[in-house]
Amino acid sequence: MMVLKDVCKEFHQERVLDEINFEVKKGTVFFIKGESGSGKSTLLHIIAALMKPTSGYVSIDGINISQLTDTHLATYRANQIGYITQNFYLLEELNVIQNLEAALVLHNLQPLQQKQKIEQALKAANIWHKRDAEVATLSGGEKQRCVIARAIVHQPDILVCDEPTANLDKGNGEFFKEIVRSFKEQNKIVILATHDSFLSDLEDEGIVLGENVLK
Repeated sequence: MMVLKDVCKEFHQERVLDEINFEVKKGTVFFIKGESGSGKSTLLHIIAALMKPTSGYVSIDGINISQLTDTHLATYRANQIGYITQNFYLLEELNVIQNLEAALVLHNLQPLQQKQKIEQALKAANIWHKRDAEVATLSGGEKQRCVIARAIVHQPDILVCDEPTANLDKGNGEFFKEIVRSFKEQNKIVILATHDSFLSDLEDEGIVLGENVLK
């Protein structure tokens, strides 16, 4: 269970998020909607433990992650969170496989186990055929699929997605939908911020920032 209670965030004395409250049960796809500048990406950063709220808290399975130390937050992110970002933040000078290897550094996996996880993630995101290509040579859609593979390679409990299909054609969007459905079937949580109506059939619950809860 994920619980957000009275979450507020201020930047330079300007309030970006104002008392956000919701709960997300395991096995749920939760949509965050709102106009550009409404705070969707800020809220995702807080859920993903990349940023702390100014007030309020985020609780995961009864643990207030907003109070964890930076060291514990790093461990929490590495183990529990998969984050599909709008800005790719890939290591451009490395190839696709090496980018996923970098994401697994803290997991201390055996070589065979690491290889299997990487292959599984790349195939799920439909980017296996580009596994040896340098990221700098990839198209925008291919980079997006690499980011998706990186986010799921360690099989996180919570998948946080910021416009995950913005650079994908319909065919590759279907691959992403299958990933989301798989997470739901495994009783995991997917948090999804998007303007893409193509994904609307995945929605279980949601919130519109600044407005009423969707469902």
